[in-house]
This record gives sequence, structure tokens and C-alpha cells, in this order.
Amino acid sequence: MRTIFSTLLALCGVAILLPDAAAAQQRRAGYMSSIDTTVAIERGGVVELSHISGDITVTTWNRDEVRVVAFAERAQIISDFSRRRISLRIEDPDRDNRDNRGRDRSRRGDWIGESRYEITVPRGIRVVAATISGDVSVVGTNGQVSARTVSGDATVEDASGTVEVTSVGGDATLRRANGRMTVTTVSGDASISNGTGDVRASTVSGDVQLAAMRASSVEASTTSGDVSYAGPIDPSGRYNLTTHSGDIVLRIPAETRATVTASTFSGELDTDFPVTLAPASTARQRGSTLEFPLGSGGGASIALRTFSGDIVLRRPR
Repeated sequence: MRTIFSTLLALCGVAILLPDAAAAQQRRAGYMSSIDTTVAIERGGVVELSHISGDITVTTWNRDEVRVVAFAERAQIISDFSRRRISLRIEDPDRDNRDNRGRDRSRRGDWIGESRYEITVPRGIRVVAATISGDVSVVGTNGQVSARTVSGDATVEDASGTVEVTSVGGDATLRRANGRMTVTTVSGDASISNGTGDVRASTVSGDVQLAAMRASSVEASTTSGDVSYAGPIDPSGRYNLTTHSGDIVLRIPAETRATVTASTFSGELDTDFPVTLAPASTARQRGSTLEFPLGSGGGASIALRTFSGDIVLRRPR
């Protein structure tokens, strides 16, 4: 009966794939690709995750294994598993044909459909996770992390060593980290809380927020937004906070010892600390550049610069 049915369709000029043949073609094309497995990894290993259009979520457990749950509706997941390195990436099985037809390669997310990575790793594992369109979240690894996205939010919690959190069109957030911390975005907020170590944080259109910090070196900047720092000041530290259009707010202990350079063109200096101008300080009719000591002076170097905004120094409440 099946043969007769197929013959009739052929005579009518209609071509179809029967269920078994359709499934076989999907497998050859790499469509509906999914992985659900657990593999062993050595301590000191690395997990590398590359995506195009979908979220990446990484959590932890107390096992020397990596649990991989990955799904791509209309693309192929390429995996490479070893004891030292586990990697996943997305590949378009029809990429060459799409490019030959002149399709815009920047819109590759259109053909992937629903897709995601959900990964569970041992604590201490290094994680490198990047997607073009989607959110990236890496929580609890207590190791080195690089989390990057172009269109989405990037969030990292509980990391150490070299930690990088980067977004272009979303927020970049880091919580509870120690080491060398870099948090950057273009159109969004860059924020770090409960961080210890060296900090570089920047955005173009958004705020930079550094809270509950114990940092010895800080470079924080934005073009359009506020910059804030809250935490103790290392006596030998360097702190540079800069914005073009926004306020700078510094919340530091009353016993802080530092030399402050504060510059604003069309704003005011508002401080809880007594200010005694150094002899080299200059003041202009509109705005000012002031240099003054906190405490007995010396100690840390703090530079606060804004073109259109106020500079505020506060003792913690």
C-alpha cells in the first residue's frame, strides 16, 4: 500500500519525504541537534562555550564532571570532550549555501531557532563563554571566567583570578570576585559589587557602579552616565574615576589618607571631608580643578574628573 501511495504521488508530480526519510535528512543536515551528557574533567581544565543566538547558563556542583545540556533547533552543535578541555560551538549545516545566496551573514540567529546551553561544572574550573545574541550567566565557579555577549546581559558571580565580563548592547555585572577584574559594555551599566583586587570598568552610555569594594587599583569611566565607588581606600592605591556627562560619587571611610585631584567644568564639589587646597591648586570662574589632601595627605592617589556633573565625597552612613 505504501508503494502504491508513493507511485501515485510521483505520477501527480508531488515529491514528499516519508517519516523515516525525513528524519534521516534532518540528521544529515544537523538539524534538531541536542546533547545531554556528563563527562569527566581534570582539575585545572577549561570549559569553552561558543554560541550565536541563545543563552548560556553555567552553574556548579561538587563533582569532577561536567554536565552538558545543549539544544539547537535548526543548527548543529559541535562538541569536543577531553579530560582537560570541553568545548561546544554552533555551526550552520547550510552555511555555504546561505553565503552563496548572498544572505546577510550577520543575521545568522534567524536560522538557529530556539537554542541554549545549560552547563554544570566543578568549582575551580576555568570558563570561557561567548554568544552573539543572548545572555551569559556564570555563577559559583570560584575560578577564572570570561563571559562575553554582543546583544544581551553578561553576569558573573563568585569568581577569582582573571575575570572578564563584557557586553556591547546590555549590562555587564560582576558580584563577589577577587583578582584582576574587567567589566565593560557600550550601551548599558557596568557594575561590580563585593570585589577585591584590581578593577577596570567602563561603558559609553550607562553608569559605572562599584559597591562594597576592596580595590587597590581602579580605572572607571563612562561618557554619558554616573560613576560611583564605595569601599575603603588602599594607602598605596590609585583610583581614577572619569565621566563626561554625569556625577562622580565616592563613599570612603572617614580615616582615609589620600591626595585628591577633582576636576569639573560645570559642576560643584560636595564633600563631607574638610578641604584644604594645596598651593598649586587653581580655580576658574566656571568649574575648577582642585588638589587637596584627605587626612594627613599622601597615601593613595585619587583622580576624579567630570565635564558636566558634580563631584561628591561622602563618609559611609
